[in-house]
Amino acid sequence: MYLDFSEAEFANFLKTFDLDSHQKLAALSKGNRKKLIAALTLARQTQLYLLDEPFEGIDSMTRKRIISNLIAWKPAAATVIISDHHVSDVANVLDEVVIIKDKHVVAQKNAEELREETGMSIENYYESFYEGSDQQ
Repeated sequence: MYLDFSEAEFANFLKTFDLDSHQKLAALSKGNRKKLIAALTLARQTQLYLLDEPFEGIDSMTRKRIISNLIAWKPAAATVIISDHHVSDVANVLDEVVIIKDKHVVAQKNAEELREETGMSIENYYESFYEGSDQQ
């Protein structure tokens, strides 16, 4: 076990994500496995969290609950990096937006400045790079 792992926080996440602590891993659905991974990850008190498509397979209500509470759950000085194609789900918690296309960073902007300068939502801005538009 990691020294920065909080069993109390893990127990709270299990309850929040409606997971049974006695259920075998093999018996978990894909969505519940993702919730378990999120609980294990977020129960650590670290400076950097890397979340790659963390909400895939998780029901929409739980996904919204996780995202809306993500900032409150993380330690104050921690950084959370989320890689996700479902931009609308995470847009309201983003400070910075980095868009990668064909293995290259094609845009990096402060989320609020992006909205003000372009007049676009983060989701529309993201989609513009995949519709052939040259937003910069």
